[in-house]
Amino acid sequence: YDAVWEMLDTMDRLPGRRVLIFIGSGFDTFSSHTLDDVRDRIERADVTVYGAGAGSLLRGQYEPYLDTSARMSLMQAGAFIHMLADKSGGEAWFPRFESAFPGVMRGIMQSLAFQYRLVYESRVPSDGNFHKIRLEAFQLTDDRREDFRVRVREGWRR
Repeated sequence: YDAVWEMLDTMDRLPGRRVLIFIGSGFDTFSSHTLDDVRDRIERADVTVYGAGAGSLLRGQYEPYLDTSARMSLMQAGAFIHMLADKSGGEAWFPRFESAFPGVMRGIMQSLAFQYRLVYESRVPSDGNFHKIRLEAFQLTDDRREDFRVRVREGWRR
């Protein structure tokens, strides 16, 4: 958690568009920051996180032989990567094979190339609370609504 927290802290001070590509297992080892610290930091940061879970092939092969606590640890590690992506408006991938990582990187680059950025300035005072965002994108064709797939931050905290 410390590495992610420090990168978010550093990147939040940089000007312009910021993207963090996280490649790792999602396991935490001896961090001074907690999951709640990282969650709070990502809610405050203007950084989009794209995550790629490493070791998905091994997880799939060995999961049937693991005890309940090890399976729970695997689920928590995957949920951490999903949380980073969901909170920031990014995306998470869990490729099964090493050869799939170039495809993951192409997906990230394509997502960044075809991305619209909407800016909203809230009139809500800085209260430290988390404020959710809901965004809908659709078009009407022959009086029928066709929804677009939208990836957006869950909200913000000031």
